[in-house]
Amino acid sequence: MSGWHISFEDILALHQSDFVAASQETRLGILRTVRDHIIAKNKSQEESVELPKALKSNTKAIRCYYCQFLTDEDDLQAEEELLRDEQEDGTSSLSPEEREAGARPKDAAFYKKEVSDWDVAQRLFKQEIDEYDKEEQAKLGVKNEIKYRTGHARDWFKNITPAQRKEVENAREKWNKEGAPPESQTMYRKRHLKKILEDFTEQICRTMGCQVMILASHKKLADQTLNVVVHESKPVNSKKPFTQSSRGNKEWMSEGFEKFAEWSKLEFYPEENDDDSNDEEEGDGKPSLPDVILDKNGYAKLPSRSGVAARGQQELVRQIFCASYKVFTDTTKPVPWREVVANPSLYLDPNSVPEGFILRDPSHMRAENINQLWAHWAHITVTYLRIIRGNGHA
Repeated sequence: MSGWHISFEDILALHQSDFVAASQETRLGILRTVRDHIIAKNKSQEESVELPKALKSNTKAIRCYYCQFLTDEDDLQAEEELLRDEQEDGTSSLSPEEREAGARPKDAAFYKKEVSDWDVAQRLFKQEIDEYDKEEQAKLGVKNEIKYRTGHARDWFKNITPAQRKEVENAREKWNKEGAPPESQTMYRKRHLKKILEDFTEQICRTMGCQVMILASHKKLADQTLNVVVHESKPVNSKKPFTQSSRGNKEWMSEGFEKFAEWSKLEFYPEENDDDSNDEEEGDGKPSLPDVILDKNGYAKLPSRSGVAARGQQELVRQIFCASYKVFTDTTKPVPWREVVANPSLYLDPNSVPEGFILRDPSHMRAENINQLWAHWAHITVTYLRIIRGNGHA
């Protein structure tokens, strides 16, 4: 391949003086003309010549050939700068974004540790590294010797162009920030989350003598909601773990679970929060909500939600549940959503939610969930909403 220019000396010689005399702005047109003529002639020959990839996809090989005829030092230096910044081996046909998307590892285990520039470069520019390795092994008179590849890859990496280095840095920053693709995270989480939490908890107990409670949240891709899990150490001397050891701890856990879920929602769905904030009134930053009117027994009457933003409607649902819960507990304690969601048939009055309705903490409810619930309540209620039933409170 290194002697390709010998087969096309006539074409190269025909345009040599034009290239040398031209300005940098007009040379690219000359190079493309030469490239097209070479490719056309090569196709017409009975025995075609293997052309460099840097000639077929761009004009770097031709530019490199013509540089030997330049006599002006400044001109030569400028051309060499262009050569260093051009992408080799056909990669210029891909945008940096396309190359990053194609090279991004799908295996979630790849992201266990923060990736380095070296990790990223091996994937972004695998083809370039492979070609360089082949060329260097050919010089040594060997072929496909794996023992040389790492050294050659390191040599290539040390001499990457500024444009390539910037591309590597951008990809590294993105991969470290976003981690594995969402589908890969979902599969890895299903297979390993429980075991990793258990192993981590046991390890920190054995090595540091710590008791641990972990709240973990993640997106649910199927319906774009949240899932929150609680994991804690096994008790050593107590009969029950912390979250189940007393009524006060259960209530504290329920409130903490709810607050963590609300915070996580802002982390995972910031665009929803931005949309809602546009509908909120200026001043204290809280949504303008209609008052939830209670009847003489303390049950909530169904308020109007006209003009109320999504977050405000979630809050109305919460207040309606809280009113009913307060009637039966005779306290102002928050609804233990984790327990209610886990066992709705124990807590909810019959027919208080639509058949087949999947109950969630109100802060997790989306517009379609609220619409479904609201339509049902409007149908069943005349004066008040009795949701929580008497045998559901602790």
